[in-house]
Amino acid sequence: MMRQDVYGVDSSKKKQVPRFVIRHSDKFVNAETVLDIGAGHGRFLEWFLKYTNVRKYIAVEPWQPFVSRLRKIVSKYSNRKAEVVIINKPWQDVRDVLLREVYDVIVAWDVFMFMDLRDIWKLEDYQACVANEICELVKHCRWLLLSFQRSKYGLPGLRDFEDFKTIVSLANKLCRLDIVDKFSCLNYLIRGKA
Repeated sequence: MMRQDVYGVDSSKKKQVPRFVIRHSDKFVNAETVLDIGAGHGRFLEWFLKYTNVRKYIAVEPWQPFVSRLRKIVSKYSNRKAEVVIINKPWQDVRDVLLREVYDVIVAWDVFMFMDLRDIWKLEDYQACVANEICELVKHCRWLLLSFQRSKYGLPGLRDFEDFKTIVSLANKLCRLDIVDKFSCLNYLIRGKA
């Protein structure tokens, strides 16, 4: 059974970390700090706890059922010495505080389609807001894992392939992204500027 929510669709199947990310695991194995924006099912949390030397993992997730899943993952890996902080709030409410730090990895996987960043960027165009947010994130990390997901529930201008191409192109114009790898127009590994 699927449940549609303001933050998207909760499928009962647990998603795995994409092969695209695993292919670049050598870049993340020694990551000490990770910020996961919209941590969802916890697939990245579990992967980082299981396969890397992460010391601090911050998971931002606004939807309570996902937060419960994240807590179960943390208890499963309680023998790890990693500090895991789960923040049950929308990204927009905590970004200013969290972006005072620099992270080895920031994960923004399949989340921007559902985030209204217009109040943060004081712009009306959703695509311009996401492009600006991407540029801000790369200032605060060594690696940005970025993905978009086609969704009929996404905000206007944040729903399909052409929208995502436009956003990445605009971000590239704003801050010259160092795109190390991409899979179609959906998944990106971007070298950060921190």
